Order: sequence, then C-alpha cells, then structure tokens
Amino acid sequence: MDTVYELFRVGRELSVDQIALRTAAIFVISIVLIRMGGLRMFAKKTPFDTIVDIMLGAILSQAIMGISSFLNCIIAVAVLIVLHTVFSWVCTKSPFAARLVKGKAVILFEDGKMADAGLRSFSLTENDLLESLRLNKHRDSLSEVRKVTMESNGRISFVLKNP
Repeated sequence: MDTVYELFRVGRELSVDQIALRTAAIFVISIVLIRMGGLRMFAKKTPFDTIVDIMLGAILSQAIMGISSFLNCIIAVAVLIVLHTVFSWVCTKSPFAARLVKGKAVILFEDGKMADAGLRSFSLTENDLLESLRLNKHRDSLSEVRKVTMESNGRISFVLKNP
C-alpha cells in the first residue's frame, strides 16, 4: 500500500518512475473515459469542444505532475466528460441550446455579394475568403462560388455553382 501511495501522492518532487507511472495510468484512464464520452468531443472541434479539450489537458497534466490529487483529477475529468455528453445531448434536443453552446453558421458571401456584417464579425476580408477558396476548393475566383459560410466550428465552407 505504501508503494501505491508513493506513486500517486501529491508532491512537487516526484521521481522519474512516479511521473512515468502516472503518465501511463493517465493515458489508460483517459482512453477509457474518452471512449465512454464518445469521439464527438474530438471530431467536431466547435469552440465548445475545444474548451473541453483544453480543460482535459490542464486537469490531466496536474495528475501527472502531482500538482493535485490523482483521484481528484480523475473525478474532475469524469465530471467534465459527463457534462460534455449531457450538453451535447441537450443540444440535439433544443435548437436554442445548440445555438447558445455551439454557435451558428454565418453567411460571408452569397450570390455574388459579400456579406459585410458577417465578414466584419470575424475580421475577414475578401482576400481571406480567396485564400481559403484556393486552399480548400482549388479555385481562384469567387465567381465560381454560390455561397460562403463560416461554420460553427470556425471553418469556412464553400458551395460551388453548378458547372
């Protein structure tokens, strides 16, 4: 029992063995907890998902480095994953909650016209749209595009005109 306590105690002066074991344990526990929470938290990458990712990393690093109690960190991560799952489920049931938590898509360009309000809200220029168009659709001109949208995950999407 003393060995388990020594490996998982809180402390500033942890040995390499303690950090290695903590890292391995956190890795395995994280896989189990994240699989329980579903892959959505790492797939969509909305601001909501990114916040959860950052918080998970911060909490888990505390467990590895012995800054906080190992068990408290695991509980915090489990609570965070449960909250993420609950919020995601609520968002599937309520369009209002989805807009509040995840945001909504904003039109940047449509039918040959720039949507100035949308561009301003994201501090984008026509050159930014052209760059994204070249990188994503391998096109040079917005004349080939019917609609450009800033999606709720922060990515710019393009709907091309029919050939």
